[in-house]
Amino acid sequence: GSSNVSSFKVIREGQSTHQVAKRLDICHNSVRRTLMRNKENVPKKPGGRPRKLDENMINHLKLNLKRGVFKSAVEANKGSKQDTNNAYFHLNC
Repeated sequence: GSSNVSSFKVIREGQSTHQVAKRLDICHNSVRRTLMRNKENVPKKPGGRPRKLDENMINHLKLNLKRGVFKSAVEANKGSKQDTNNAYFHLNC
């Protein structure tokens, strides 16, 4: 009914099922069922913590791994921590 439409709109705002249920005064399982029925229309949350490296640094490290500058991802990670400014300089080369 109308609670399904309302819960769907609030879920798209990024609130949890429990927050939506409390806001609409309905059971959280009703919100969960609505979400499951319409999951193709609901944007996925990225989940997890944000990355420590930005996209430019990630691309730089991938490129240097392919070039053989670093022998492993662990070595690339250590290299990125040692001299972040130097890595950005080499990215533009």
